[in-house]
Amino acid sequence: MTARREYTLVWLALAVVAVGLLLAWQATWAAGTEKLSSGGIVEVSASGAQITPLGSAAAVVIIAMAVLVLITGRILRVIAGVIISVSAIAAAFIGLRVVTGVQQAALWNTYDGVIDVSATLWGWVAVLLALIAAVLGVLVAVRARRWPGFSTRYDRGARQPRDAWEALDRGLDPTLDE
Repeated sequence: MTARREYTLVWLALAVVAVGLLLAWQATWAAGTEKLSSGGIVEVSASGAQITPLGSAAAVVIIAMAVLVLITGRILRVIAGVIISVSAIAAAFIGLRVVTGVQQAALWNTYDGVIDVSATLWGWVAVLLALIAAVLGVLVAVRARRWPGFSTRYDRGARQPRDAWEALDRGLDPTLDE
C-alpha cells in the first residue's frame, strides 16, 4: 500500500469514527420512568451528553484534530495523532464508567423521581468507537512522517528576501514572474 493511499484510508476512517462518536454521545443512553409529584408517571431519557458532557467534548476535539491531520504537515500530524489518542482514551474511559454503572447516579441527578432505568446500547457503541479512534490516533502519530505533505507544485520559487529588495531597487516588481 502506498503512503498516499494509507494516509487517505486512515483519515477517512478517523473522520467517520469521530463523527460517529459524536452522534453516539448525542443518542439516548438511558431511558426510564419518572414519578411526578402529582402522582403521574412519564417516560424520561438521557443522552450520553446529558449524563456526562465530557465525552462529547472529547469527540469534538477528535473531529478538530482529524481536520488538523488533513490540512497540516508531518510534525503537526504527529502531535494531532497523540491528542486524538489521549482524547479517545478519555472518552472511552468516561463512557465505560457510565455504561458499567459507576455513575448510575447521573441519571438520578438529571431527573428527580426516576423509578426505573434501562440502558441502551449507544453507550457501548460510543466506547467501541472511542477505542477505534484511539488506535487510529496512534496510527496517525506513528505513520504521519511517512505520509505525503502538501504539494509545492504551485508555490512560487524560493527567493532570498535580499533578492526582493534588490528587485525593488532596480524598479522591478518582485511579485511578478520574470
